[in-house]
Amino acid sequence: MMDAVVIDLSRIPSQGRDLAIAMRLRKGTRQIPIVFLSGDPSKVQKIRPMLPDAEYAQWDDVVPTLMRAIAADMKDFVVPESAFAAYAGKSLADKLGIKAGTRTALIRAPSELAELLQELPPGASLTEGPDEGADLMIWFMHSVEQLRGNIGPITAGTRRRQVWIAWPKKGSDCEGDLSEKVVRETGISAGMVDYKICSIDRNWSALRFAWRGS
Repeated sequence: MMDAVVIDLSRIPSQGRDLAIAMRLRKGTRQIPIVFLSGDPSKVQKIRPMLPDAEYAQWDDVVPTLMRAIAADMKDFVVPESAFAAYAGKSLADKLGIKAGTRTALIRAPSELAELLQELPPGASLTEGPDEGADLMIWFMHSVEQLRGNIGPITAGTRRRQVWIAWPKKGSDCEGDLSEKVVRETGISAGMVDYKICSIDRNWSALRFAWRGS
C-alpha cells in the first residue's frame, strides 16, 4: 500500500477532488493519507467539508505536511456518500462540463436529454450526431457490441476534445449488457483514461475520458 497520495489542486482541481473521493469510496484505498497542495482558496474551501481528514498545504510545506499525514492514525477517515457528492445542487450542464460559448455533440442521445439540458450557459449549443467541430462529445452506448463498434472514433475524439461515454443504469428502462466496469475497461484498453463520473438521470450514467497521452 502507498504511504500517501499528493494531489496538486493548482492544475485541474475537480480531477484531484474526484480522485480523492474515489479513493475514499474504495475499501482498498480509503486508509491512504491524502495531501492536497496549493489551489484556488475558494475551490479548496469547497473540498474541505467532503474530505476533512485530508491535509491541506502549500508546496513550500510539502515535506512536514506529508510526514504529518503519514504519521496520522487513519482509522477515522471520512467516506463521502457517493462519487457524485461534489455535484449536489449543480445543473446537468455543469456536471457534464458544458461551458459558455461551446458546442456539445450528442450521439444516440435519448430524446429527453435535450429537455434536461434546457438551461445551457450563455452561447452554448447542442448538435446531434458526431461533430468534428464540437468542444464536447457525449456518446450514448446501449450495448457492448455498440461500444466496441464505435470505440475507434470515440478514442480519436479524446485527442482533440472532452468525451463522455454514457451507458444505461441497472434497472433502467433501457438496461443492456453494459456496466461501469465494462465501459472503463474498454476505454482503458483503447488508450484512454477515465477521470470523472456523472449520473445524467435515472436511466443513464457516464464516464468522462481523456487520451492517456494528453
